[in-house]
Amino acid sequence: MTIKKKQRWLTFLSFFIILNTLFFYGFIRDGTWLAIAVLLVPICYKMSRVNFFLSSLSFLFVTLILIWIVDYGFTNFFFWRPFDLLITRDATGLPIYKKNRVVNMVQPTGDLKPYTNVYDGLQYEPRDMIFKTDSLGFRNNSDYMGQSFVLVGDSFIAGTENTQEDTLSFVLKKKYQAKTYSMGVAGASIDDYAVYTQKLENLNSGSFKVLIFVYEGNDFPVARDKKISKLKKVKKLYKKPINAYKSFFRETGFYRFTWTAYKSLISHYKNEKRSRRQIRRIGNHSVGFANDELTVSGEKEYIPHPILEKSLKSIKDKISHMYFIPTKYRIYYPLIEGRDKEPLPNANWKAFSSIAKKLEIPVTNLTPVFIQEAKKHFFRNEQFIFWKDGNHWNVKGISIAAQVVCQTVQRLGCT
Repeated sequence: MTIKKKQRWLTFLSFFIILNTLFFYGFIRDGTWLAIAVLLVPICYKMSRVNFFLSSLSFLFVTLILIWIVDYGFTNFFFWRPFDLLITRDATGLPIYKKNRVVNMVQPTGDLKPYTNVYDGLQYEPRDMIFKTDSLGFRNNSDYMGQSFVLVGDSFIAGTENTQEDTLSFVLKKKYQAKTYSMGVAGASIDDYAVYTQKLENLNSGSFKVLIFVYEGNDFPVARDKKISKLKKVKKLYKKPINAYKSFFRETGFYRFTWTAYKSLISHYKNEKRSRRQIRRIGNHSVGFANDELTVSGEKEYIPHPILEKSLKSIKDKISHMYFIPTKYRIYYPLIEGRDKEPLPNANWKAFSSIAKKLEIPVTNLTPVFIQEAKKHFFRNEQFIFWKDGNHWNVKGISIAAQVVCQTVQRLGCT
């Protein structure tokens, strides 16, 4: 091989190593990556090919050390909750957790902590957390074993803010001897639920049925007349293969940490003192609520996005029952001091129940029983069925949901 050919190969390898290593950094967006690639050209020609190649290896080596430190060395120092460490996307862009992982940590606060940059008096509730995922990237103690019923939903079904033994699937088994498989992922949407169901069906020939849990807070996309520009159409064409390629790099906790840090800095720079949560008084307690929940709960009209009915229709034959999960704000609205006397509207539930009726799928609204139980727990012992510093059920709320599931699905075999 001639000297010129060796130099070309060294140049190619150097660029390949550097540009691929950059994908491990969550704050390197597409435009930044391209700018760095262009800037590397004059740098390469100013250095000898050997030194440029050695520099690329050094960059890769340092990055691998950082990945080890964040992912395995001092995980609890960099991540305050399991979600930030484990959430990722597969090659198709589907939200999923990292496969076959176990995280054991103390989560110092609920999920409302990052909703503000200023302290507003909310009392945080530390908790011990165990978070275990299976080979498909769902939160289960073991892989799918042919269970007849599968729970499908978002963070409520994944048990966000709760330890492994307090998830809905685990409580159903522990209290009622009902064996279920859980396919819940925080951040998943109604169309993702359909894809999860179809994927499990493709992998397993068993005749399982799904119980769909739809959350009022973020499972109701708004229908808008929106034209997709030609530029966005072109972006979609190249984004899909690029995202599939990047999925390997995004699996690391280092990517997740640098991406989260980048988002936090941008958010802090734009809205330094803006808070996305509100604190309301319930008796002697300060309870946090996300602003988005207040907005959704107060909407008087909801025009369903076609994807809502389309997604449910695509798996209609697999659905045994559906459940409407109300927001925390809706449940505690009757107990909030100084609230408006006018009752909250039920736009999302009306739309959802209408779609369920059209598709002939049984559906249960969890709102009445949760309001009743919230009052009972508070007036008897000043206890809550949601985390005061989070958006989700605690184990008391999860136990209530488990009881309703057993009452509405007789074939589950609860005892």
